[in-house]
Amino acid sequence: WYAFKSYQETVEGLTQKFNETKGKELGIHVTPQYQDDYDDLHQKYQAACIAGTAPDILDYENSSTRLFAESDLLLCLDKFVKKDKDIDIEDFIPGLMENAYANDKLYALPYMRSTPILYINEDILNQTSVKPENITDWNTLKNALYEVKDKTGKYGMTFQVNDWYLEAFMLEEGSSMLNKEETKTNVNSQAMKDILKDLIELKNNGIIKVNGAAEADKQTTDVLNGAACMWFHSTGALIPYQQAVNSVGMTMKVVPLPKRKVYAVPTGGCNIAISSKVSKNHQEAAYQFIKWMTETEQCAVSSKGTGYLPARTSTIKSSSMLEYYKEHPNYTAGVKELEYSSGRPMNPGYPEACKALTDAVEAILISGEPVETTLKTAEIKINSLLNE
Repeated sequence: WYAFKSYQETVEGLTQKFNETKGKELGIHVTPQYQDDYDDLHQKYQAACIAGTAPDILDYENSSTRLFAESDLLLCLDKFVKKDKDIDIEDFIPGLMENAYANDKLYALPYMRSTPILYINEDILNQTSVKPENITDWNTLKNALYEVKDKTGKYGMTFQVNDWYLEAFMLEEGSSMLNKEETKTNVNSQAMKDILKDLIELKNNGIIKVNGAAEADKQTTDVLNGAACMWFHSTGALIPYQQAVNSVGMTMKVVPLPKRKVYAVPTGGCNIAISSKVSKNHQEAAYQFIKWMTETEQCAVSSKGTGYLPARTSTIKSSSMLEYYKEHPNYTAGVKELEYSSGRPMNPGYPEACKALTDAVEAILISGEPVETTLKTAEIKINSLLNE
Protein backbone atom coordinates (compact mmCIF):
# COMPACT_ATOMS: atom_id res chain seq x y z
CA TRP A 1 0.00 0.00 0.00
CA TYR A 2 1.21 3.49 -0.79
CA ALA A 3 -0.23 6.98 -0.38
CA PHE A 4 -0.71 10.03 -2.61
CA LYS A 5 -1.77 9.99 -6.27
CA SER A 6 1.30 12.03 -7.24
CA TYR A 7 3.50 9.04 -6.35
CA GLN A 8 1.55 6.63 -8.53
CA GLU A 9 3.58 6.66 -11.73
CA THR A 10 6.89 6.37 -9.88
CA VAL A 11 5.84 3.75 -7.32
CA GLU A 12 4.00 1.56 -9.79
CA GLY A 13 6.73 1.93 -12.41
CA LEU A 14 9.42 0.82 -9.97
CA THR A 15 7.27 -2.04 -8.69
CA GLN A 16 6.76 -3.26 -12.25
CA LYS A 17 10.53 -3.07 -12.83
CA PHE A 18 11.11 -5.12 -9.64
CA ASN A 19 8.60 -7.74 -10.79
CA GLU A 20 10.33 -8.00 -14.18
CA THR A 21 13.88 -8.18 -12.78
CA LYS A 22 14.75 -9.01 -9.18
CA GLY A 23 11.29 -10.30 -8.45
CA LYS A 24 11.32 -12.60 -11.46
CA GLU A 25 14.73 -13.89 -10.43
CA LEU A 26 13.51 -14.67 -6.90
CA GLY A 27 9.97 -15.77 -7.77
CA ILE A 28 8.35 -12.70 -6.13
CA HIS A 29 5.50 -10.57 -7.47
CA VAL A 30 4.37 -7.39 -5.72
CA THR A 31 1.06 -5.63 -6.37
CA PRO A 32 0.97 -1.88 -5.60
CA GLN A 33 -2.30 -0.45 -4.27
CA TYR A 34 -3.04 3.28 -3.88
CA GLN A 35 -4.62 4.25 -0.52
CA ASP A 36 -5.26 8.04 -0.60
CA ASP A 37 -3.17 10.14 1.85
CA TYR A 38 -1.24 9.08 4.95
CA ASP A 39 -4.17 9.53 7.33
CA ASP A 40 -6.43 7.37 5.17
CA LEU A 41 -3.74 4.73 4.71
CA HIS A 42 -3.04 4.61 8.45
CA GLN A 43 -6.71 4.18 9.33
CA LYS A 44 -7.28 1.56 6.64
CA TYR A 45 -4.14 -0.29 7.65
CA GLN A 46 -5.09 -0.52 11.32
CA ALA A 47 -8.56 -1.73 10.34
CA ALA A 48 -7.10 -4.25 7.90
CA CYS A 49 -4.80 -5.65 10.59
CA ILE A 50 -7.84 -6.34 12.77
CA ALA A 51 -9.81 -7.81 9.85
CA GLY A 52 -6.94 -10.01 8.70
CA THR A 53 -6.64 -8.27 5.32
CA ALA A 54 -3.47 -6.23 5.87
CA PRO A 55 -1.00 -5.78 3.00
CA ASP A 56 2.41 -7.38 3.30
CA ILE A 57 4.19 -4.04 2.71
CA LEU A 58 3.24 -0.43 3.41
CA ASP A 59 4.48 3.13 3.14
CA TYR A 60 3.53 5.27 6.14
CA GLU A 61 4.21 8.74 7.54
CA ASN A 62 7.62 8.57 9.21
CA SER A 63 6.66 9.79 12.70
CA SER A 64 4.19 6.89 13.17
CA THR A 65 6.92 4.27 13.64
CA ARG A 66 6.67 4.07 17.42
CA LEU A 67 2.85 3.95 17.40
CA PHE A 68 2.76 1.12 14.84
CA ALA A 69 5.67 -0.75 16.45
CA GLU A 70 4.24 -0.63 19.96
CA SER A 71 0.85 -1.69 18.56
CA ASP A 72 2.57 -4.75 17.04
CA LEU A 73 1.72 -3.66 13.50
CA LEU A 74 5.23 -3.65 12.01
CA LEU A 75 7.73 -6.47 11.56
CA CYS A 76 11.13 -5.80 13.15
CA LEU A 77 13.83 -5.75 10.47
CA ASP A 78 16.84 -6.42 12.69
CA LYS A 79 17.03 -10.14 11.92
CA PHE A 80 16.99 -9.50 8.17
CA VAL A 81 19.58 -6.73 8.21
CA LYS A 82 21.88 -8.62 10.58
CA LYS A 83 22.27 -11.55 8.19
CA ASP A 84 22.26 -9.44 4.99
CA LYS A 85 25.83 -8.59 3.94
CA ASP A 86 24.61 -6.59 0.92
CA ILE A 87 22.76 -3.81 2.75
CA ASP A 88 24.67 -0.85 4.17
CA ILE A 89 22.53 0.80 6.82
CA GLU A 90 25.25 3.42 7.32
CA ASP A 91 24.59 4.66 3.77
CA PHE A 92 21.16 5.95 4.78
CA ILE A 93 21.10 9.61 5.89
CA PRO A 94 21.33 9.66 9.74
CA GLY A 95 18.60 12.27 10.17
CA LEU A 96 16.23 10.11 8.12
CA MET A 97 17.04 6.98 10.12
CA GLU A 98 15.85 8.44 13.43
CA ASN A 99 12.21 7.72 12.57
CA ALA A 100 13.04 4.22 11.32
CA TYR A 101 13.69 2.97 14.87
CA ALA A 102 11.45 2.47 17.89
CA ASN A 103 12.80 1.35 21.25
CA ASP A 104 16.21 0.75 19.64
CA LYS A 105 14.83 -1.69 17.08
CA LEU A 106 14.71 -1.15 13.31
CA TYR A 107 11.19 -1.29 11.87
CA ALA A 108 11.47 0.49 8.51
CA LEU A 109 13.72 1.95 5.86
CA PRO A 110 13.57 5.62 4.82
CA TYR A 111 11.82 5.91 1.48
CA MET A 112 10.42 9.15 0.02
CA ARG A 113 11.44 11.73 2.59
CA SER A 114 11.27 15.50 2.85
CA THR A 115 12.33 18.66 4.66
CA PRO A 116 10.71 22.12 4.82
CA ILE A 117 12.25 24.69 2.45
CA LEU A 118 11.61 28.27 1.36
CA TYR A 119 9.95 28.83 -2.03
CA ILE A 120 10.34 32.19 -3.80
CA ASN A 121 8.57 33.86 -6.72
CA GLU A 122 11.63 35.25 -8.48
CA ASP A 123 9.57 37.53 -10.71
CA ILE A 124 8.44 39.44 -7.62
CA LEU A 125 11.77 39.28 -5.81
CA ASN A 126 13.57 40.67 -8.89
CA GLN A 127 11.71 43.93 -8.30
CA THR A 128 13.76 44.35 -5.11
CA SER A 129 17.49 44.46 -4.39
CA VAL A 130 17.37 41.03 -2.71
CA LYS A 131 18.98 37.91 -4.20
CA PRO A 132 17.47 34.54 -3.23
CA GLU A 133 20.82 33.08 -2.16
CA ASN A 134 21.27 35.94 0.33
CA ILE A 135 18.17 34.94 2.33
CA THR A 136 20.02 32.78 4.83
CA ASP A 137 18.62 33.72 8.26
CA TRP A 138 15.57 35.37 9.78
CA ASN A 139 17.14 38.83 9.68
CA THR A 140 17.73 38.66 5.93
CA LEU A 141 14.34 36.97 5.51
CA LYS A 142 12.47 39.71 7.37
CA ASN A 143 14.35 42.44 5.52
CA ALA A 144 13.46 40.79 2.22
CA LEU A 145 9.78 40.47 3.19
CA TYR A 146 9.59 44.14 4.14
CA GLU A 147 11.30 45.20 0.92
CA VAL A 148 8.89 43.14 -1.19
CA LYS A 149 5.96 44.88 0.46
CA ASP A 150 7.59 48.29 0.07
CA LYS A 151 8.63 47.87 -3.58
CA THR A 152 5.70 45.87 -4.94
CA GLY A 153 2.77 46.28 -2.56
CA LYS A 154 2.42 42.49 -2.44
CA TYR A 155 2.67 40.30 0.61
CA GLY A 156 6.22 39.25 1.38
CA MET A 157 4.92 35.80 2.31
CA THR A 158 1.78 33.71 2.42
CA PHE A 159 2.16 31.67 5.61
CA GLN A 160 0.15 28.59 6.50
CA VAL A 161 0.04 27.66 10.19
CA ASN A 162 1.64 24.22 10.23
CA ASP A 163 3.03 22.07 13.05
CA TRP A 164 5.94 20.86 10.89
CA TYR A 165 7.18 24.39 10.17
CA LEU A 166 6.82 25.26 13.85
CA GLU A 167 8.89 22.18 14.70
CA ALA A 168 11.56 23.50 12.34
CA PHE A 169 11.54 26.97 13.90
CA MET A 170 11.87 25.47 17.38
CA LEU A 171 14.84 23.36 16.28
CA GLU A 172 16.37 26.49 14.79
CA GLU A 173 16.00 28.17 18.17
CA GLY A 174 18.17 25.41 19.61
CA SER A 175 15.07 23.94 21.27
CA SER A 176 12.51 21.31 20.26
CA MET A 177 8.77 20.83 20.35
CA LEU A 178 9.02 18.14 23.06
CA ASN A 179 11.55 17.27 25.74
CA LYS A 180 13.97 14.39 25.10
CA GLU A 181 11.66 11.85 26.78
CA GLU A 182 8.70 13.16 24.74
CA THR A 183 6.64 13.49 27.92
CA LYS A 184 6.37 17.29 28.00
CA THR A 185 6.07 20.05 25.42
CA ASN A 186 8.21 23.15 25.11
CA VAL A 187 5.40 25.09 23.45
CA ASN A 188 5.15 27.52 26.38
CA SER A 189 8.82 28.49 26.20
CA GLN A 190 10.75 31.62 25.34
CA ALA A 191 11.77 29.99 22.07
CA MET A 192 8.15 29.68 20.91
CA LYS A 193 7.34 33.16 22.18
CA ASP A 194 10.23 34.60 20.16
CA ILE A 195 8.99 32.79 17.04
CA LEU A 196 5.46 34.11 17.53
CA LYS A 197 6.77 37.61 18.21
CA ASP A 198 8.32 37.67 14.73
CA LEU A 199 5.21 36.24 13.07
CA ILE A 200 2.88 38.64 14.91
CA GLU A 201 5.03 41.62 13.91
CA LEU A 202 5.04 40.59 10.26
CA LYS A 203 1.31 39.89 10.26
CA ASN A 204 0.32 43.11 12.05
CA ASN A 205 2.43 45.17 9.65
CA GLY A 206 0.76 43.59 6.64
CA ILE A 207 3.97 41.89 5.53
CA ILE A 208 2.67 38.32 5.64
CA LYS A 209 -0.76 36.82 5.09
CA VAL A 210 -1.62 34.09 7.60
CA ASN A 211 -3.77 31.11 6.59
CA GLY A 212 -5.13 28.44 8.92
CA ALA A 213 -3.78 24.90 9.18
CA ALA A 214 -6.62 23.57 7.03
CA GLU A 215 -6.27 26.29 4.40
CA ALA A 216 -3.49 24.96 2.18
CA ASP A 217 -5.62 25.82 -0.84
CA LYS A 218 -5.54 29.51 0.11
CA GLN A 219 -1.75 29.49 0.21
CA THR A 220 -1.64 27.88 -3.24
CA THR A 221 -4.07 30.49 -4.56
CA ASP A 222 -1.92 33.29 -3.11
CA VAL A 223 1.11 31.81 -4.87
CA LEU A 224 -0.45 31.29 -8.28
CA ASN A 225 -2.19 34.68 -8.23
CA GLY A 226 1.13 36.36 -7.54
CA ALA A 227 -0.26 37.86 -4.33
CA ALA A 228 2.79 36.89 -2.27
CA CYS A 229 6.49 36.45 -2.96
CA MET A 230 7.45 33.58 -0.64
CA TRP A 231 6.04 30.54 1.10
CA PHE A 232 7.26 27.62 3.18
CA HIS A 233 6.56 24.10 1.97
CA SER A 234 7.97 20.60 1.68
CA THR A 235 10.65 19.44 -0.73
CA GLY A 236 8.01 16.88 -1.69
CA ALA A 237 5.96 19.72 -3.22
CA LEU A 238 8.69 20.68 -5.70
CA ILE A 239 7.24 18.92 -8.71
CA PRO A 240 3.57 19.95 -8.17
CA TYR A 241 4.59 23.57 -7.54
CA GLN A 242 6.96 23.61 -10.51
CA GLN A 243 4.19 22.35 -12.76
CA ALA A 244 1.74 24.87 -11.30
CA VAL A 245 4.02 27.91 -11.63
CA ASN A 246 5.00 26.86 -15.15
CA SER A 247 1.33 26.91 -16.09
CA VAL A 248 1.05 30.58 -15.10
CA GLY A 249 4.45 31.63 -16.47
CA MET A 250 6.09 32.18 -13.09
CA THR A 251 9.77 31.70 -12.27
CA MET A 252 10.36 29.87 -8.98
CA LYS A 253 13.47 29.61 -6.83
CA VAL A 254 13.98 27.39 -3.79
CA VAL A 255 16.50 27.90 -0.94
CA PRO A 256 17.17 26.14 2.37
CA LEU A 257 15.10 27.17 5.36
CA PRO A 258 16.58 30.43 6.77
CA LYS A 259 18.06 29.84 10.21
CA ARG A 260 17.05 31.55 13.42
CA LYS A 261 19.95 30.70 15.75
CA VAL A 262 21.15 27.50 14.08
CA TYR A 263 20.44 25.57 10.91
CA ALA A 264 18.08 22.68 11.67
CA VAL A 265 15.13 20.94 10.03
CA PRO A 266 12.79 18.07 10.88
CA THR A 267 12.20 15.42 8.26
CA GLY A 268 8.89 14.27 6.86
CA GLY A 269 7.62 11.94 4.17
CA CYS A 270 7.29 8.18 4.36
CA ASN A 271 9.13 5.04 5.40
CA ILE A 272 8.62 1.66 3.79
CA ALA A 273 8.01 -1.30 6.10
CA ILE A 274 6.69 -4.84 6.42
CA SER A 275 3.44 -5.60 8.18
CA SER A 276 3.67 -7.75 11.29
CA LYS A 277 0.71 -9.64 9.84
CA VAL A 278 2.68 -10.89 6.83
CA SER A 279 2.71 -14.67 6.52
CA LYS A 280 6.00 -16.35 7.42
CA ASN A 281 6.59 -17.55 3.85
CA HIS A 282 6.24 -13.94 2.58
CA GLN A 283 8.55 -12.27 5.10
CA GLU A 284 11.79 -12.76 3.17
CA ALA A 285 10.09 -11.78 -0.09
CA ALA A 286 8.75 -8.58 1.48
CA TYR A 287 12.23 -7.75 2.81
CA GLN A 288 13.80 -8.27 -0.62
CA PHE A 289 11.29 -5.80 -2.09
CA ILE A 290 11.76 -2.99 0.44
CA LYS A 291 15.53 -3.47 0.25
CA TRP A 292 15.43 -3.19 -3.57
CA MET A 293 13.12 -0.16 -3.52
CA THR A 294 15.56 1.73 -1.29
CA GLU A 295 18.76 0.82 -3.12
CA THR A 296 20.91 3.56 -4.64
CA GLU A 297 19.54 3.42 -8.17
CA GLN A 298 15.89 3.13 -7.18
CA CYS A 299 16.31 6.01 -4.69
CA ALA A 300 17.44 8.18 -7.60
CA VAL A 301 14.41 7.21 -9.69
CA SER A 302 12.06 7.94 -6.76
CA SER A 303 13.65 11.33 -6.09
CA LYS A 304 13.52 12.45 -9.72
CA GLY A 305 9.98 11.20 -10.14
CA THR A 306 8.45 12.70 -7.00
CA GLY A 307 10.67 15.57 -5.83
CA TYR A 308 11.31 13.81 -2.53
CA LEU A 309 14.84 13.58 -1.18
CA PRO A 310 17.18 10.64 -1.75
CA ALA A 311 17.47 8.59 1.43
CA ARG A 312 21.05 7.45 0.78
CA THR A 313 24.41 9.21 0.59
CA SER A 314 25.42 7.01 -2.35
CA THR A 315 22.39 8.25 -4.30
CA ILE A 316 23.22 11.91 -3.67
CA LYS A 317 26.81 11.33 -4.82
CA SER A 318 25.87 9.24 -7.86
CA SER A 319 26.67 10.63 -11.30
CA SER A 320 22.99 10.38 -12.19
CA MET A 321 21.88 12.68 -9.36
CA LEU A 322 24.83 15.07 -9.64
CA GLU A 323 23.93 15.66 -13.27
CA TYR A 324 20.28 16.04 -12.31
CA TYR A 325 21.15 18.67 -9.69
CA LYS A 326 23.05 20.68 -12.31
CA GLU A 327 19.97 20.68 -14.53
CA HIS A 328 17.51 21.24 -11.64
CA PRO A 329 19.30 23.36 -8.99
CA ASN A 330 16.12 23.82 -6.92
CA TYR A 331 16.50 20.19 -5.82
CA THR A 332 19.77 20.97 -4.02
CA ALA A 333 18.13 23.09 -1.28
CA GLY A 334 16.66 20.10 0.53
CA VAL A 335 19.77 18.00 -0.06
CA LYS A 336 21.87 20.64 1.74
CA GLU A 337 19.46 20.48 4.68
CA LEU A 338 20.02 16.74 5.12
CA GLU A 339 23.37 17.55 6.76
CA TYR A 340 21.54 18.96 9.80
CA SER A 341 18.23 17.10 9.60
CA SER A 342 16.56 15.15 12.39
CA GLY A 343 13.51 12.98 12.98
CA ARG A 344 10.07 14.00 14.22
CA PRO A 345 8.66 13.23 17.68
CA MET A 346 7.08 9.76 17.82
CA ASN A 347 4.99 9.89 21.00
CA PRO A 348 1.67 8.21 20.03
CA GLY A 349 -0.17 11.28 21.33
CA TYR A 350 1.82 13.65 19.15
CA PRO A 351 -0.60 13.85 16.17
CA GLU A 352 -3.34 15.11 18.50
CA ALA A 353 -0.82 17.35 20.22
CA CYS A 354 -0.01 18.93 16.85
CA LYS A 355 -3.69 19.76 16.40
CA ALA A 356 -3.70 21.47 19.81
CA LEU A 357 -0.55 23.37 18.82
CA THR A 358 -1.91 24.64 15.50
CA ASP A 359 -5.21 25.57 17.14
CA ALA A 360 -3.28 27.70 19.65
CA VAL A 361 -1.12 29.38 17.02
CA GLU A 362 -4.17 30.10 14.87
CA ALA A 363 -5.87 31.66 17.87
CA ILE A 364 -2.84 33.92 18.40
CA LEU A 365 -2.05 34.85 14.80
CA ILE A 366 -5.53 34.93 13.30
CA SER A 367 -7.88 35.71 16.19
CA GLY A 368 -5.47 37.88 18.16
CA GLU A 369 -5.65 35.86 21.37
CA PRO A 370 -2.97 36.68 24.01
CA VAL A 371 0.26 34.73 23.66
CA GLU A 372 0.90 33.95 27.35
CA THR A 373 -2.48 32.49 28.31
CA THR A 374 -2.99 30.72 24.97
CA LEU A 375 0.36 28.95 25.13
CA LYS A 376 -0.18 28.00 28.78
CA THR A 377 -3.53 26.43 27.96
CA ALA A 378 -2.00 24.60 24.99
CA GLU A 379 0.87 23.35 27.17
CA ILE A 380 -1.52 21.77 29.67
CA LYS A 381 -3.55 20.10 26.92
CA ILE A 382 -0.52 18.82 25.00
CA ASN A 383 1.15 17.40 28.11
CA SER A 384 -2.06 15.53 28.88
CA LEU A 385 -2.16 14.07 25.35
CA LEU A 386 1.47 12.99 25.53
CA ASN A 387 0.88 11.05 28.74
CA GLU A 388 -2.42 9.32 28.05
